[in-house]
Amino acid sequence: MRCGGQVTAGGDATSPALKCDSCSRAYQTLDGVPVMFADTRREEILLNSETYQRHLATLEEKAAKAAGMTADQLGEFRQGQPDDALGWEILFWERWKNEDAGFLEFDPARIEEFLARDTEGGGRLGFLDEIRSRVGSLAGKRLLNIGAGRDFLLELLRETGGEVTEQDTVLEPLRLLKGRGAAFCICGDARQLPFKDNSFDIVTSFAVLHHIWPIDRPLAEMLRVLKPGGFAFFNEPNAYALTRAGLLLPKGLKRRLKKMYSGDDTPSPYEHSIDPFKFRRIVTRQGGRVDRLSFKRTSWISPDAAGMKKFLRTLNIAAVRLCPLASSHFSAAVCKR
Repeated sequence: MRCGGQVTAGGDATSPALKCDSCSRAYQTLDGVPVMFADTRREEILLNSETYQRHLATLEEKAAKAAGMTADQLGEFRQGQPDDALGWEILFWERWKNEDAGFLEFDPARIEEFLARDTEGGGRLGFLDEIRSRVGSLAGKRLLNIGAGRDFLLELLRETGGEVTEQDTVLEPLRLLKGRGAAFCICGDARQLPFKDNSFDIVTSFAVLHHIWPIDRPLAEMLRVLKPGGFAFFNEPNAYALTRAGLLLPKGLKRRLKKMYSGDDTPSPYEHSIDPFKFRRIVTRQGGRVDRLSFKRTSWISPDAAGMKKFLRTLNIAAVRLCPLASSHFSAAVCKR
């Protein structure tokens, strides 16, 4: 671990902690998951019981209110909220749970079923195939997964012998991942990772980087903890995607189209698409090299779509095959020099 020095175990049975030998700061653990935000104010939000409970109560109220809102109403609602990215990540996590009765269920059969029809960014199985094609066997490799969330690939990665460390800013998913067999879970900020330099063979970030702006800082941290010659893998929404053209449509038509293909899918105020060419320049400045940059020739609409949705899917696939740059997502394999 990294916190100005070595971090070792501390605390007692009722209040376990990791203590920095250099600065003597103690990082508490909740349900076996260390909470290690470098910003002490953010850590207090989670660890000070009175503050945390009040914070949770406020977020639950926001989440309950947001769950019944339309996209436009949520946009208005968030205008007056404090500039707290952590709060919004928790709010959206709660909202997704409220909208999906099976959100927290992790029967392996259901995960395999989900992966088989996963259209996000071209699919997580394709992401895993890209990792294997670059790295080969994962046996004995240390892998850091940034912004883990529910991590549908955890079981498959563990089956191949990889040792998976999960990172997220929200505590609840990490508690679930720990129960599913993750080697280590850490609740903290991707812009200031509590790991030593050159700690991991592989770093992964599936549709996470675009939530952390500016992206220079998290990219620098991911490359810092990556071993020389190691690979970092990314799958992110593309700033040149054909779907961005929909932003030019009249408001009423735009709302109808959005509702038709994806329902009420309001982004967080900290969420933006990424220019893949700017991404390449930032990686180079941070001491990395983009080994592969590819655009997914797939549709954001499910293969099970029917009627007008199916028609839109066909048009979308035809367009991105003619012009891959218009794809909804891009993938990148980054090597540390």
